[in-house]
Amino acid sequence: MSTQLVVGVLPILGSTLGRIFAPLYQAMAWLLAGCYALVPNYAVAITLLTIVVMAVSAPLTLKATRSALAMQRLQPELKKLQQKYKGDRLRLNEAMQELYRDHGVSPLGGFLPLLLQFPVFVVLLGVIRGLTHTIDHGRVAAPLYISHSVQLAKSLRADPGQMHAFGINLASSLLSPHGSWAAYLPYAALALVGVAVQWIQTRQINRRTSNSGGATQVKVLQRLIPLVSVLIYVRFPAGVVVYFVVSTVCRIAIQAFDLGSGSIRLPSQLDTDWRETAVSPDGGP
Repeated sequence: MSTQLVVGVLPILGSTLGRIFAPLYQAMAWLLAGCYALVPNYAVAITLLTIVVMAVSAPLTLKATRSALAMQRLQPELKKLQQKYKGDRLRLNEAMQELYRDHGVSPLGGFLPLLLQFPVFVVLLGVIRGLTHTIDHGRVAAPLYISHSVQLAKSLRADPGQMHAFGINLASSLLSPHGSWAAYLPYAALALVGVAVQWIQTRQINRRTSNSGGATQVKVLQRLIPLVSVLIYVRFPAGVVVYFVVSTVCRIAIQAFDLGSGSIRLPSQLDTDWRETAVSPDGGP
């Protein structure tokens, strides 16, 4: 009975989500069609689309970078609080929240760009699947979300279900059947590039706090992110992987500019008064 219920609910849920995301699918498909009109190459069009998205979200990327660095710089003080309020979880949480508030940082601020990528990932995945939609057993292209008169739609109709660029079908993934071992290599190379650029981005941040007693747990989590991303790179269409690679490169560039310009101001040491209060044996924050 429960299986029948799930089977009955899933189509309704899928249809509901489709209606909710439909305007976002259409907006992104329209933007992608505009990029393709400028440069009629699927990979380049996705790259241009990603640059637009990253330009819009650049202020959030900068804020997240500063928050991540600030959190790592605060770790020595957090350790002192943990020692002071050992066994008193309530007081510890209150003191930690006061520390975060005094220095304007958020524990999750450094992961904000990753969280923001999720809805973009969902929409782009839906757009790629919609644009490569076919009928008549895959013989006839029927792209969704865009006008059939635009150049992107014409190219998609000429090659049903395919988005070929630089020897890769961006509508396929590494796990899709490709016919020969050699055909898998471009997809594997793209996945490796994705892991490499994410590792570079993580190293870019950690290098700034390597001598500051930074957050060991945060650093470990940051290093695990590229490995977890492998699941996305091998399972989902290469067009989505291109988005992740380009967006990560954009974040590296934004962070490098911000770090190099000296616009990031982080507390290399905390206020003396706050330190004395935090470590006082009889005082409280």
